[in-house]
Amino acid sequence: MRALKEEVVISDLEPCSVELQHYMQILENELPKLSDKERKAIYLRFWVPSTIAQVATELKVSWEAADGIIDGAVQKLRNGIREHKYYKKNLNTEEV
Repeated sequence: MRALKEEVVISDLEPCSVELQHYMQILENELPKLSDKERKAIYLRFWVPSTIAQVATELKVSWEAADGIIDGAVQKLRNGIREHKYYKKNLNTEEV
């Protein structure tokens, strides 16, 4: 498996729409609020990308534990987005 970068830096990604840039900034603010294990799981699962089994191996936990860590981290990120003023200002009737 590739070496893990110390930090996920969303702003290093390719240019995109202004709206997506706002959400990327929100995520960049929310990622540090996750535990080290949660950030590592998110990085491995979505940036590398890795299977849940590969994440479990890297974190030295069971498949079920890795799945729970990923799900919990994603939920925390969703909640952080929902609490952000940009999201609330642009909220229609649908959820993220």
